[in-house]
Amino acid sequence: MQRHKQNFAAVILSAPTILVEGTTSFVVILESEQTFAVYEYLLESESLSPINGTTTSNLVVLGGLRPNTAYNISVRPISDLSGASVESDFSPVAQNNTALLSVQLSAQLLRETFLENYRDIRSSDSQDLISRVRDSFMALTTASGFPIVSVSGTAIRNGSVFLSVSCATTSTNISDATANVDTSSANSSVLADIQTITMLPTPPMNVSVTNVTSTTAMFTWESNEVESFEVEYTCENQQVTMTTTATSLDATALPPSSICVVRVRSVANVTTTAVATSMFTSPIFFTTLAVATTTTPPDTAATETVTTVETATVTMTDAPTVAPNATAGPTMGNATDAATATVGPVNVTMTDAPTAAPNATTGPTMVTMTDAPTAAPNVTAGPTMVTMTDAPTAAPNATTGATMGK
Repeated sequence: MQRHKQNFAAVILSAPTILVEGTTSFVVILESEQTFAVYEYLLESESLSPINGTTTSNLVVLGGLRPNTAYNISVRPISDLSGASVESDFSPVAQNNTALLSVQLSAQLLRETFLENYRDIRSSDSQDLISRVRDSFMALTTASGFPIVSVSGTAIRNGSVFLSVSCATTSTNISDATANVDTSSANSSVLADIQTITMLPTPPMNVSVTNVTSTTAMFTWESNEVESFEVEYTCENQQVTMTTTATSLDATALPPSSICVVRVRSVANVTTTAVATSMFTSPIFFTTLAVATTTTPPDTAATETVTTVETATVTMTDAPTVAPNATAGPTMGNATDAATATVGPVNVTMTDAPTAAPNATTGPTMVTMTDAPTAAPNVTAGPTMVTMTDAPTAAPNATTGATMGK
């Protein structure tokens, strides 16, 4: 097949993702995250005219297609989010077939006895019953002569057992969905009262998606035909189909951060013996949330730098006396009138250990006395704690008391 290409060499998108294949439509993700304002899509099939159009969404439903037909789908951007034109070739194609056309039938099953488990069409007893009569249904053909290629049960009625089924056919004509089936080849010992269901029930209305989390969502809808409903939802090409008699359904185990689509159809009485399914509702898109992450605060203790400063502890029996030839720096103290007091043992903490340097002039000395002697002549003061910021340098001929230090 010939594809229509544009001779551009700019941005080229990846192939689209076909999320759902319907009988006459595709649900397509043109781009996983919308980075353009307008897209052009192109559908091509053998012997059919190309179908193209534009959309402002990266999620689209492409309808009006032929059943049981192969299509190639490609996409290209037309303008970016600022509105500027974008020149690009079409993307690589995504290839898929539309779904088979289904014809809905009802028939009485002869020589069968109704079981309570038949009330659930998905029960093992129901599936065993359908298996026993499947070949008899597949021997039938539609009015256009196309064969039936698969059979799935819709409902089983009690009394004389009636089975409603959906029969897939290879016809590509949508009108054959309600064409009367040719029953001339029916096995009369198995099937009786075969009827084609031409009046289908009405699809549900007002489908909505709420309470979306990373892995769950709630679907709700409205309907006047409350027999049961078939809910089909698809995320990342994983399709789940569930049946319920309620007008809501909680979906679980959804993949996080995923584009999903849901559609619903009615399963309702159409005659006193037959049950049929409606067409599916239009698809509703939703996106599951990302998984929440917990951030662990950094371990500050592991990166903290600790600097240890060694100190020298010096115990003086008598306060140092300024020796000749040594010039003392200014001294600040908390002692009150210590001139006539005899100072007892003094504990001195030196940040820098004293260095022996002859004739060196000491810098300013800060002296803090924990117990300052009270001004009283000839009173001996108790032990005094002295902290020196800059330790005095030992000068020659300076008489010091006994000193203990590290």
